[in-house]
Amino acid sequence: MLGRVGRVVEAYEFVKELGEKGNNLRILESLLAACRKHGEFELGRTVANKLLQMERGKGLSGYHVLLSSIHAEEGHWEYVTEDHKHPCFDEIYKTLEQLALKLKDAGHRPGLGSEIGSISEFEE
Repeated sequence: MLGRVGRVVEAYEFVKELGEKGNNLRILESLLAACRKHGEFELGRTVANKLLQMERGKGLSGYHVLLSSIHAEEGHWEYVTEDHKHPCFDEIYKTLEQLALKLKDAGHRPGLGSEIGSISEFEE
């Protein structure tokens, strides 16, 4: 609840005070979402790292999307998607580069806001 109303740092301190009870995936995922929503990117990375340590081998991925969004909003595109193990890695990145060039040529400039605008104007 603290995170939802923007008191993210206070929420993080509360979770730390919980000790082992605070080492709960759902609590930390909620805190990560609040960090993204309220622009607490540095704290979000700290929480995400804790989640990464906790989830090893469990196959959970929801917070990976949140962390990716945090990186995108900060303009750290190099961290947004880097799955070098994917069998189609080269093809995917080639396509992404082509799309980025088309967007740039059409006048699109990436923003740091959390709203993703429509790209229908770029469709051919």
